[in-house]
Amino acid sequence: MLGLLLATPADARSQTMDQVFRFMQEGGAWLSLDIVDGRGSFKGHRVPTLGMSLAGWFQVADANRGEWSIRVVDLAGDPEEPVIEVEAASGQRIPFAYDAGATVEMQVDVEWSEPADTVLWIWLGTLAGEPGTVGRP
Repeated sequence: MLGLLLATPADARSQTMDQVFRFMQEGGAWLSLDIVDGRGSFKGHRVPTLGMSLAGWFQVADANRGEWSIRVVDLAGDPEEPVIEVEAASGQRIPFAYDAGATVEMQVDVEWSEPADTVLWIWLGTLAGEPGTVGRP
C-alpha cells in the first residue's frame, strides 16, 4: 500500500494491484522520475487510506550523484506541512513516518544540484525492506 500512496512504479504512471503486492512482498521498489534542467515533479492520484499510518524510508540511487532537494506534500491533507522535506545525497537513507487522513494525494518536487537532465532513481521501502529488484534501475 505504501508504494501506491507515495509514489508510482518506475515510469511514474498508474500502478496495478499486482505491482502493489510485489512492492509489499519485496519490502519496497525502485522508482524513477525524469529530471529536466535539474528539476522534476510528480502528482499522484487521490487514493483512499482510511487514516492509516505510513512508515518507511527512501534512498537516492548511487548512480544519481550530487545533492537532491526532495519535498513531498499531501494535497488531500495540509499541503503547507510536508510529509518529507530533505536535502539528500546519493546512497543516504531517509526515514519517514506519516499519519494519513481518509485519502492522500501526494505531490513530489525534486531539485538537483546539477542543472542537467537525468532520471532520478529512488528506492522507496517499508521499514523492513532493503533495496531489491522491483523496478530496479
